Amino acid sequence: MAQAESRAYWKCKTCNFTIYASVPPDTCPVCRNQCKFKDITCYLPECGGPAYIDPRLK
Repeated sequence: MAQAESRAYWKCKTCNFTIYASVPPDTCPVCRNQCKFKDITCYLPECGGPAYIDPRLK
């Protein structure tokens, strides 16, 4: 059985666009700039784990 692909929530630091992907895009599909993306995935059981966005980073 193949290992599941690891995905995370990524937020554009310029326009706040959020995408769920294994890696952030090089260019934001919304603002069309080469932006930095921040990982805003929840990695703690208190906020639901990796299936959710960490409310502290939203």
